[in-house]
Amino acid sequence: MNSARIELRARAIDKEIETTKHHQLALKVLESGRSEALSTLHSGVDLVAHLPLEISSEIFLLCLPERPGVKPTFSPLLFLQICRSWRDIALSTPSLWSRIYCGRLAGVAADNLHLWLSRAKTLPLTITISLPEDAPADIPTVLKKHAPQTKNLSVEVHSAAHAKAILTSFPILEVLELKLTYPWRGSAELSKVCRDIIRAAPRLLKCRIVNLPERGDISSIYPTQIPCPCLRELELSDGKLLLQLTLPALESLSVRNLNLPHADLQDFLSRSKPPLRSLRFEVSHNISVKSLRLVPSLTTLTLVFNNYSAESLDVLSLLVADAEFLPNLREIIIRNWHHPRHDYDLLARVLEARSQLRSLRVFLPDPAQANYTPTKECVATLQSLSKQRPETHVVLGYDDYNYLSPES
Repeated sequence: MNSARIELRARAIDKEIETTKHHQLALKVLESGRSEALSTLHSGVDLVAHLPLEISSEIFLLCLPERPGVKPTFSPLLFLQICRSWRDIALSTPSLWSRIYCGRLAGVAADNLHLWLSRAKTLPLTITISLPEDAPADIPTVLKKHAPQTKNLSVEVHSAAHAKAILTSFPILEVLELKLTYPWRGSAELSKVCRDIIRAAPRLLKCRIVNLPERGDISSIYPTQIPCPCLRELELSDGKLLLQLTLPALESLSVRNLNLPHADLQDFLSRSKPPLRSLRFEVSHNISVKSLRLVPSLTTLTLVFNNYSAESLDVLSLLVADAEFLPNLREIIIRNWHHPRHDYDLLARVLEARSQLRSLRVFLPDPAQANYTPTKECVATLQSLSKQRPETHVVLGYDDYNYLSPES
C-alpha cells in the first residue's frame, strides 16, 4: 500500500517536472521574443544603429578607456550587452579589440583572452598582462599564438616558467616591457630568457626590463652578442645585459644600476657605435669619462647620485675644462645631489663654460638633510647667471621647489 502511494506520488512529481520544463521553455521563448522586440524598438530610435559602420565604429572607438579591460561593465565588452545592433557594430570593428589590459587584479581565462584577440582579425595587437604564479598555464600559449600580430607587449611575470613559456618569435614587436617580480632563482637563466626574447624581436624599437637580477651575468655562458639593428630606446634595471647586446641605432639608454667595469661599457659603446642622444644612469663611484667620449652625439645627460664621491664630479669638471668633451650637450639633469656646499660652485662654472646648455636641473635629496642646502652666495650666483641666460632653464632644489625662483 505504501509502495503504491509512493509510486503514485513519484508519477505526479514527474508530471510536474515535465510541466515546469515546458513552462521554462516557454519562458525562454518569451524572453527571446522580448529581447528581439526591444532590439527592434531600440534600432528604430537608436541613431548609432542607422549610421554607416565607419562612423559608428569611430564613435565606439572614442568611448574606449585608455586601458581596455576585461570587465563587462566597461567598453568594448559593454557594447555587446546593449542591443543586437550595437553588438554587431562592436564585433564588426576589429580595432576595438586590438588592445587589452589585464592587470594584476584582473584575471582572465585563456579562452576569453583568445576570443578577444581573435576579434582584432589581422590588426597589430597591444597587450598588457600580469602573469602571477597561479596564472593558468595556457595563458602563455595564447600569447604565443598571437605573437605574430603583437606590436606592443607589456608582461609582468612572477615565475621563471612563465617567462620561458612566452618565448617565441615576435616578428613585428616594436615595444617590449618586462616586469620581473622578486624573488628569483637562477638569475643567469632569467637573464638568458630576457636576452632571447630581445633576439626574437628583430624589429624592436623600445625595450624596458625592470627588476633584472644583478647576478644575472651570462656573458661567460653565452659570449655571442645579439645585434638589435632597430632598437632606439632601452631601459634596464641592471647594466650587465649590455654585455650581450649590439645596438647600432640606440638613441636613449637608461640604466638604474650600471654595474659594469669601465672597460665593458667602453666595449659596448665601441661595438655598437650608437647615435646616443640621451643617457641616464646611477652613479655610485666614479664615471667612465672614456666611455662618454665615445658618444659625442649626446644631448641629454642624467646622473643619479647614490652617495658622495669626489670622483663622481669628474664629468662636471671636464665639462668646464674641455670644450670638446660632449660638445652637443644641451641638457643636464642631476638627482640626489649628495655633495657638500663648496661643490655647488662647480654648477655655476658649468653654466658659465657651456653656453649651448638649454637646461640645468639639479635636484637635492630629502629637504630634512640640511647639509645639502645651497648657500645664499651659490643661489645668488646661479640666479644671476640664469637672468643672463633666459634661454636656459635652471633649477636647483626639489621637484616642487626651486631655490632660484622660490615664488613660483
